[in-house]
Amino acid sequence: MTKSEWALQSSPQNLEIHRKSNPQFYRLYQQSVLLALHSEGVLDDSQLQLCLDALDSSTT
Repeated sequence: MTKSEWALQSSPQNLEIHRKSNPQFYRLYQQSVLLALHSEGVLDDSQLQLCLDALDSSTT
């Protein structure tokens, strides 16, 4: 499995979620991680915006 295909395991169905199988969920998951890091103070506003811009450019 490549880095871009890291899978999330869901119990009890053990569904693999990765960029190719479910891009909308994968994108929302990445965005939610960034927003959580921002809310915890790990990322400041400008860092969050840079990350979101990079995420947007990688998914278009």
